[in-house]
Amino acid sequence: MEVKAHSCVLCGSQAFRVRYKFDHFYIPSMGEWLREDLPDVPPEAFLIECCHCRLLSLYPLPTRDLIEKIHNDPHYGFDRGDEVGSMRYAADVMETVHKVRRRAGRLLDIGCAKGMFLAVARHHGWEGIGVDFNPDAVSYARDVFGVHAMVGNAEDMAFGDDRFDLITMWDVIEHLPEPLRFLSKLKNLLKPDGLLAFETPNAASLYARLRRKYWGYGPHHLYYYSPDTIKCLLDKAGLRIHLLETPNFNVLSREGLFRSGLTRDMWVNSLGQRLRVFLYQHRKQPDIRHLLHLRQRRKKIPEHSFQRRVDPAARRRVLEAELGSYAQRRSVLKTANAPLNALAQRWSLGDQLRVVCGPV
Repeated sequence: MEVKAHSCVLCGSQAFRVRYKFDHFYIPSMGEWLREDLPDVPPEAFLIECCHCRLLSLYPLPTRDLIEKIHNDPHYGFDRGDEVGSMRYAADVMETVHKVRRRAGRLLDIGCAKGMFLAVARHHGWEGIGVDFNPDAVSYARDVFGVHAMVGNAEDMAFGDDRFDLITMWDVIEHLPEPLRFLSKLKNLLKPDGLLAFETPNAASLYARLRRKYWGYGPHHLYYYSPDTIKCLLDKAGLRIHLLETPNFNVLSREGLFRSGLTRDMWVNSLGQRLRVFLYQHRKQPDIRHLLHLRQRRKKIPEHSFQRRVDPAARRRVLEAELGSYAQRRSVLKTANAPLNALAQRWSLGDQLRVVCGPV
């Protein structure tokens, strides 16, 4: 079915086809619906595909007020139960940057969250600045890791004559309402030989095809890119790709089973989501959606609470020790997954798009 919607941000076309319909505005990372008393919450949403360039986007696009409400939620982007995973992820993406360049310099990390990547980059000699909209996350980055982080929206911030050797955006570009304009701004902040590195979900991944509308689509992401659409976007922004990977396949690991939806926790979580949708659609009372709230069981690790005092040095030691032990385990998993990961890379089937690019 073709629909008329906003103009495509990539090619300008106004012809779209409906890929999926959502009867609720569910945010997987927050585990809850947006409340009806929030401004401009539509009763239903669609994932639409541009008929010309095949870029996937949300329709209707949330208003700026609604986007800020989602992003300012204290649970969004500040998952206290996944700090160890964030440290592992920071080490992985730093390794990707080093495949292109190992020389350290000035770094700007947009969407720095709790400062894990800035801490890892500092260990490798980078002088980093972080920007994030979440004041709690920025405070954590400063207190625990001692990194330079600022509260703000990078789209609206002015950096003067500053130029950077590396700008990073990990899981940020899918949130941007005007990605082409923002990439052009970042290009002007790079030194002539500077690099822009970012990661975003891969809408062409094997897991996206298997799980379909339950893969992770929701109002927290405005656009979903594939290798083809991301190449087109960067070409229009005047950026040349140095490296494009599709990581996070790793089928022979707990992560791979989790992403495919084959673990018991994912089945329980998926069943809980479907039941919550049913109750939400057939509710007689506004709060019936809260009757059933199944969540994944998470590994118990020390938590950070905004209301409790935390010893930053002790917290940092715990995370760095875990990261050290992960480096040893990772070599075994990497060897076991290497053949299938090579095939996934060849056909761009991994769950994420990881890109390192620079000015043309």
